[in-house]
Amino acid sequence: ESMDSVISAHELMERMEHSLARLSEECRTVYRLHIYDGMKVSEISQQLSLPYKQVENRLGQARKTVRQELKACVCLFIVLTSACGLGQTRSELHLVFATL
Repeated sequence: ESMDSVISAHELMERMEHSLARLSEECRTVYRLHIYDGMKVSEISQQLSLPYKQVENRLGQARKTVRQELKACVCLFIVLTSACGLGQTRSELHLVFATL
């Protein structure tokens, strides 16, 4: 695995965490339980003592926010790397993501 792909994955994770920080605590908790802990909606509903539909709605809201953030980040990355050619250095890639 090249350093460029490692840096890109790291930057994408940072962007995802940034988008999660913009969510309400309730949405963030549901998303993390589902994505990071692998829990099903029904399990989250039971653990948090919330109606199933409410957990579904919170998860949907969180997914939408994260997806929008990552989509913008990935699209910009593709455009910039295409414009720059394939010879980007690690510092150039870092600067690209730092300006997002």
